Amino acid sequence: MKFDNIITELSEKTSSLKSKIESIPAKNLKTGKMVLESLSKLAFIQYVNDEFDDAEIISEKLSSIGFDNDYDYWTWIEFSISLRAQLALLKQDDEKYNDSVLKIKSVLDSGEGMLKKIRNNVHNRFMAGEGVELAESVASGENKDLAISFDLRLVYLMKLIKIKVLGGSPEYSINKVERDIEDNLSSMRGLLNKSSISKVKPFS
Repeated sequence: MKFDNIITELSEKTSSLKSKIESIPAKNLKTGKMVLESLSKLAFIQYVNDEFDDAEIISEKLSSIGFDNDYDYWTWIEFSISLRAQLALLKQDDEKYNDSVLKIKSVLDSGEGMLKKIRNNVHNRFMAGEGVELAESVASGENKDLAISFDLRLVYLMKLIKIKVLGGSPEYSINKVERDIEDNLSSMRGLLNKSSISKVKPFS
C-alpha cells in the first residue's frame, strides 16, 4: 500500500481532518511506519478530544490495511483497529465491533506451531497488563516535560483500549481497565489544557 495515498485520501474526507494532517510535519511522515504511527496517534488524540467522527474516519482507513508479518507496521494498525472497535461500542454497532475484534484475533491465530504459540503467549501477558503500566514519573506527575508525558499517556491509552475491546482478562478486568482509561483521559486533557496541541506528537 502506498502510504502517501492514505494521507491524500484522508485529507479529502473533512476540512478539519485536512487541517490536522497538514499540521503534521514532514519529518513525522518520512516512512510508511511513521505515517501509520502519526495517523494512529492523530486518531487517538481526536478521540481524547471527543472528535469521534474524524477519529472514526482515520481508524476505518487504517483498519483496512492487512497484516503482512511486519509488527513494526501492524502495532499501529492494530491500535487503530482497537479504536475502531471502541467507537463501534459507543455507537452500539455490534457488527463493526465484532469485525474489528476478528481482525485482531485472526492475526493471533495465523501462522503455525511455535510461532503461533509464542505470539499468543506474548498476547496473553499483554492482556494481563504486562508492559502496560505508566512510568512512575509520568503517573505521579513528576515528569515536567508535558509533551513527553502526553505521548507516553497516549500510547498507554492505546494499550488500555486494546485490552478493553478484547474483553480484559482475569488479571486485568474490564472494570479496572475502564477506570484506568477514564483516569488517563482526565490526565491527558489536563496536559492539553496546559500545553498547545502543536507541541505534542505527531504535531511536533
